[in-house]
Amino acid sequence: MKISSEDFAILKGIIEPIMKEIPFKKYAAEGFSPKRYRWDLFWIAQRRSNLQLGCSLYEKGLNDDHIDTALRKITGVK
Repeated sequence: MKISSEDFAILKGIIEPIMKEIPFKKYAAEGFSPKRYRWDLFWIAQRRSNLQLGCSLYEKGLNDDHIDTALRKITGVK
């Protein structure tokens, strides 16, 4: 993964509690894709944390594929 271990830990710490509230089974039952689930979690995390983590990740040279790889590892949803 291109994301630093520090940034990964921050992202994971923000996303894991949201996953407990919004499990993938609920999304799948509504017909949403795994990718949609991962990215919705990412944007919910952005809003709730008031961190500009997404912006900082892009500024560090990451792109959507890099972030999605991290989200796959965090969520276990591929």
